[in-house]
Amino acid sequence: MPADTLSPPAVHPHDGRPPPRWAVRAAHLIPLVVLPSGLWRIALVAGLPIGAMVAGVPIRPGFGESVYIVALSLVSEGLALLALGLVRP
Repeated sequence: MPADTLSPPAVHPHDGRPPPRWAVRAAHLIPLVVLPSGLWRIALVAGLPIGAMVAGVPIRPGFGESVYIVALSLVSEGLALLALGLVRP
């Protein structure tokens, strides 16, 4: 088969161009936007007076709920950090 009839090589989706500056900034801001809600949840579990009350009594989550709340905070922050992987090699 002659060389000129071969199909061109497939182009890799990552062509070496850097991502747009706005995308890099947005990827760095996503974890910072998620952080306050995670800190609020951790403060709730720690028993700090954050204003979460039912009938004037502060909310105190049980052990299972506390584990769930902390895990939710960690997972949400971890997923937010994955946005950095979209703009970094």
